[in-house]
Amino acid sequence: MLKRCRIPADLGVLTLAMRDRGITAIYSNAFRGAHNLRDLDLSHNQINELSPSVFHTSELLRHLDLSHNNISVIEGTFPRHLRTVVLRGNRIARLSSGVFCSGHLRNLFLDDNGMRE
Repeated sequence: MLKRCRIPADLGVLTLAMRDRGITAIYSNAFRGAHNLRDLDLSHNQINELSPSVFHTSELLRHLDLSHNNISVIEGTFPRHLRTVVLRGNRIARLSSGVFCSGHLRNLFLDDNGMRE
């Protein structure tokens, strides 16, 4: 489980790739302090449920890749500042209205999920 991802602000990290790390869950404060982060890759893990609010503190985050996990439930809303969200290859059957309430979202990938609603 990803409890905390400490990234010192003075490093100015813009991209973080955590692909294929065996992550099964993300705690609510995991990315607190990741203020400069723009691209986050959490693909090819085993994340089951997702609360998009964990990404709200990363205000510069524009691209989020959660593809090829085991996500079946998304509770909450994604941050308004995201431009690309990749959720392909999960187990999402339906999404609640308002999950993507962003005027900035340009690219949304939901293919290969078996969505019904």
